[in-house]
Amino acid sequence: MRIILLSRRCLALPTLTLLFLASFVPPGLASEGRPPGGGSPRRQAPPPMSMERWRELKQEAEDATEAPRGDERIARCEAFLSRHPDYPELQFVLTSLVDAYLDKGDFDPAHMASLLERQSVAGSPYGPGELPEFLVGRYYFKYKLPLSSAERLLKKAWEGIAADRRALAKDTDPERRKEGLLRLEKREFMTDLAEGRVRLARGNTSSALGILLQAESLGNRTGQTGIQLREADGKLVRTLPRGSGQSDLLNLSMATAYARLGRRQEAEVRIGRVEDLIPGYYEEVGPARDALLADLGLPLVERQEIRADPKPAPEFKFKDLQGKEVALSDFRDQVVLAMFWATW
Repeated sequence: MRIILLSRRCLALPTLTLLFLASFVPPGLASEGRPPGGGSPRRQAPPPMSMERWRELKQEAEDATEAPRGDERIARCEAFLSRHPDYPELQFVLTSLVDAYLDKGDFDPAHMASLLERQSVAGSPYGPGELPEFLVGRYYFKYKLPLSSAERLLKKAWEGIAADRRALAKDTDPERRKEGLLRLEKREFMTDLAEGRVRLARGNTSSALGILLQAESLGNRTGQTGIQLREADGKLVRTLPRGSGQSDLLNLSMATAYARLGRRQEAEVRIGRVEDLIPGYYEEVGPARDALLADLGLPLVERQEIRADPKPAPEFKFKDLQGKEVALSDFRDQVVLAMFWATW
């Protein structure tokens, strides 16, 4: 990219922005192609866009994503996607539309899957939330979306991982290569876990178990699913379940596979490792665990709740943002929105 210096004090920022927009590749859009020498599919860039046009579309996208929740937001986001398929920041519109459909609770599973496929970007610049393997694990089982779509996403995930490994092999910085390999192993764990769950849902139990055992090995090595206890000489003593959502999904899937294969003792061990410490995030874990416990004739797990006794807040006084002195007693019997800020 050529940077034009207008003077010592003035850098051509508008020119840089336009160059960025012109070279931006909208995820999931346009035609596919492969770079020389192989690698994962790349998308062709859309025609250059003026700054004025980009601002117009950005405002239209924000109006759509911030529309009243429900049918109005859905309609406006769908219309935006239809009219502007080459908008550079389409991911935000897709995310808002997916959330709107989930809020409503009434959607066509095939259409939802098509939105998620469009949203997925292997190696997304927006973060892991849009990686194919994450989308499969987060949405496809909970909302019973088409497994064929999940398989396409996982194929895309493996292609992206392979391309990243090839690129990393050329990196001459050993520390950067080490960190990159760890990130890839974490992605491989997520992809193996999702693939094992898909195979389990397909009824391919033996095949699923093999993939899940492979995922467990990766998950323990990267610290995603287990805490390893080792002797001073490094010998592994045992692995404790981490209690994360991913750890729960792995052990629940393995317990299901063992139960289907008639390996009851191993199924009981695995179901005992499902902690369900984050019930709000993976809501399907608790009911699935209870159903499997019932099938095995085992008692249900009672959730423990520990609550502190209520304690009245002491009176305080301070100045608000306008400099007015306020006290806690001023707000008694009122509904108050409080924001807490913490640093550590």
